[in-house]
Amino acid sequence: MGGLEKITGHIIENAKIEADEIIKKAEAQAAEIRKNSYDEREKRKAALEEKIKAECEKHLQMSSGKDRQEQRQILLAARSKAIEDIIAEAKERIKNAGREEYLPMLKRLLESAVTDKSGEIIFSKHDKDMLDDDFIAEFKNISKGLLKISDETADTDCGFILRYGKIEINCSVDSIFEDRYNELTDLVNSCINAG
Repeated sequence: MGGLEKITGHIIENAKIEADEIIKKAEAQAAEIRKNSYDEREKRKAALEEKIKAECEKHLQMSSGKDRQEQRQILLAARSKAIEDIIAEAKERIKNAGREEYLPMLKRLLESAVTDKSGEIIFSKHDKDMLDDDFIAEFKNISKGLLKISDETADTDCGFILRYGKIEINCSVDSIFEDRYNELTDLVNSCINAG
């Protein structure tokens, strides 16, 4: 091995070590971001619960039957608004999630929605822009090669539409939240009641 090859080999080895260190730092930063996001969500939830409690206590001091009825309506409106805000925030977090968080969620959604029929999948522009070769390979495995990726894009912020002939299954984030609105409302209510 000549002197130039040794120098080149040494440079390549140093570059690999430096790349590994950069990757480790990036993974540590990503973990910290996820932790901070969870902590921030918990703080917001606690603040929202305190705000709701304060409003409830304020209105509980009303003594007449009419005042109590108004209080119930105000409390119900506050809860409805809180639920809408929490659901809207959850949708935004999903839509704004990075590739590391979003693609595994998209994979789970695909696994739960794909059938054993031939058809096509129409990704939103958001999702299509995120797809990489690894994900496409996983997608082909999940769909057992029965679905082809459409050239067109779905008219939705994120998610996809499965098309089996004339039958379409809407798996957009908005559609999923709409379909599960009552379930999500019950979940948020139970969190508020537990506080």
